[in-house]
Amino acid sequence: MEYSPFTDKKGNRISLSKLRFTDICKIEEKGIEEGYKVEFKSQWDDNFKKKHLCQTIASFANAEGGWLLVGIEDNTGKYIGIDKQRADFSQTISQKLVSVTPMPKFDCRFIHETNNKKRGVLVIQVYEGINPPYVCNGTIYTRSGSSKVPIKSDRSSIDELLNKRTKFNNMLKEFCVNQFVSERDKFPYCTIYLCNPYNKVDYASYDEKINRIKNEFREEGINGRILDSIDSVIKMGSDVIGANSNTSIEEYFINDNIKIYMPMFKLNNDRISNWIDTVSEYNPNVDMQDMVIVDGMITYLTLFRLLESAFKYIKSVGKNICDYKIIFEYRHVKNVVFYHKHNFEKQEQRDRFIKDVQEGKFFVCHLSEVVTEPLAFRVEGTAEEANHYAGELLDMRYLRLFGLDTDSFLEVLDKCDGKYNDKVFTSETY
Repeated sequence: MEYSPFTDKKGNRISLSKLRFTDICKIEEKGIEEGYKVEFKSQWDDNFKKKHLCQTIASFANAEGGWLLVGIEDNTGKYIGIDKQRADFSQTISQKLVSVTPMPKFDCRFIHETNNKKRGVLVIQVYEGINPPYVCNGTIYTRSGSSKVPIKSDRSSIDELLNKRTKFNNMLKEFCVNQFVSERDKFPYCTIYLCNPYNKVDYASYDEKINRIKNEFREEGINGRILDSIDSVIKMGSDVIGANSNTSIEEYFINDNIKIYMPMFKLNNDRISNWIDTVSEYNPNVDMQDMVIVDGMITYLTLFRLLESAFKYIKSVGKNICDYKIIFEYRHVKNVVFYHKHNFEKQEQRDRFIKDVQEGKFFVCHLSEVVTEPLAFRVEGTAEEANHYAGELLDMRYLRLFGLDTDSFLEVLDKCDGKYNDKVFTSETY
């Protein structure tokens, strides 16, 4: 786990979420002192918030992270306490950190006294930055002993920070590799990488972690093969079945990073010959020879389920979705058509389809390969909101691949007219 100056009776580090007021009271007793990763401040006043708060947080982010405890006497570690403010502390800190670019990652908790909820200590945990240098009002601060110090023209220190950024970027690059397919495979597919650069591997709990991942897969109640890898568990299988479907693959690592591989639901043109003939009849300008037809809706629904499961898992292991960098990679997607089923049993629906064909309304990808920029959510939600995360992500990183925006996707759903209500799809569907 991340560094913590607090330990329990067995010497195990106590995380911020598990910290209690009794632990705060033992700072002097346990000899916890200010240093490279710990700083005490006695007051939460305007002078501190204006002159020291952002500089201290930036210095921790530029170093190896650290803990700032407000309400503890400098040097001595004696508890003094501060009053709990009406506004949320986290929101106040974020507002102050607009003077720091980029914004460092932090968590905070106000830990109140045992018998007085209005007084206590504000504990701020700052994480080691993955995108240094963090600049506060034009100055770069780092740690020197128990103090923050500016480095305005120290080239070696700046180079060290830039090297740290390169290290994290390389970590992301090394993770975003799809080992499930070879260069010979030419079908269209999508790989999603969910990488948290802060995640660490704890080999002491290796077996426990592997078993937990397996149990998560089993509890989903979905058929599929579960395989052990070196540092991960792989599940091959999907609850979406079709005549030409390929199996999805989910790889969950023991450091809680995740890879999702999903071949697009490619259709056999013989199965949708009626659709192709209709397109050719009503719009001869459309050349179907080089186009690859995929059921865009089945692909969407499958990706939605896989992402929703991933986000729920991230929350279940106590991680924040906002800490993850999310990258979509598409291969062999040029001239892929986003097909969706129509309810041709209704004349109104058929007439509507013919009109779309005549007007050239096709959702086609014109790019061969796409690797999106890393995306991160800004607002953390609950496990119950995993479906919201999945939907928002697919709106930005899947639908737009075919030129679909939110409004046009809603029109697609309307045209499908309940054709995707069944959970399992077979060749008879077409």
